Amino acid sequence: MVERTITRTIEGSTEREIIFALLKDPARIPEWAPAFADEVLPSENNSWKVLKLGETFSLTVVIEPRSWTVDYLRTVAPGLQGGAFIRLLPRPGGGTVVTMTLPIPSASDANQVGKFWRWNCPHCSPWLKEKSGNPLA
Repeated sequence: MVERTITRTIEGSTEREIIFALLKDPARIPEWAPAFADEVLPSENNSWKVLKLGETFSLTVVIEPRSWTVDYLRTVAPGLQGGAFIRLLPRPGGGTVVTMTLPIPSASDANQVGKFWRWNCPHCSPWLKEKSGNPLA
């Protein structure tokens, strides 16, 4: 069976509110996912314009505070949206478990997609550095 998605999980002591505030602000995506976006700007109709290597595309952000989820969606084919699906779970003993599921483009493999995300923002660095072997680094 050919894998079409990849899911990575990381956990740390930072509370969900801090991570959720970062994730629900698309303008901050370049801080923690520079391979995905150089800049993210507000656009019309509650969408965002992503700039990467001189190219642009539209992004829809679906935020659900009750379930602590943030989804970043873009059109991947006519009538079809896909993207990153992020879930924040309470970590036993305090902190947060972050789970992210991404599609694997047909020309990529799971290792390429797994390396795509570089968690590097000032608010997340202490949280993420406490765990060695960060699969999202």
